[in-house]
Amino acid sequence: MITLYGIGPGFGLPEISPYVTKTEVQLKMAGLKYIKQQAMPDTSPKGQLPYIDDAEERIADSTFIRLHLEAKHGFDLDAVLDERQRAEAWAVERMIENHFNWASGYARWMIPDNFAKGPAHFFDGAPEHLRDAIRQDVLGRVAENMRIAGLARHTPDEITELGARTLSALSMLL
Repeated sequence: MITLYGIGPGFGLPEISPYVTKTEVQLKMAGLKYIKQQAMPDTSPKGQLPYIDDAEERIADSTFIRLHLEAKHGFDLDAVLDERQRAEAWAVERMIENHFNWASGYARWMIPDNFAKGPAHFFDGAPEHLRDAIRQDVLGRVAENMRIAGLARHTPDEITELGARTLSALSMLL
């Protein structure tokens, strides 16, 4: 039995991580039996969720989980696609995960009003006397990751423009 580790429900969603949701949908599409458990990112081999346990193997990152599941369990989620369509699907997936994710993450985490409505609540379960310190520490790490990734080197208006261009391109492709 496969165990999928994710963050869990929040904000009216069954799972707050889009990457955990991606993996869960792929497991369902493949018809594989699994159980889901809540976990913290620091329990993962790569420090991020999702990860799975599949027999004696632990695999982290939604893309590598998919590759593992396809190879080990003998299915291909792209079976109906030709080679060009596979390339286009990969390009779209990378555009969403490696570009748009940063732009939408910036909007959620770095715009104070949005942060207060969303990600700030990730820490509501922390001990009250530590909550603000934990919240600020994580916010600082997210900001640094965005700077390292390059997106946070732009102005807020430029980030919005980049995100809008990505959405426009996706709407044309899909």
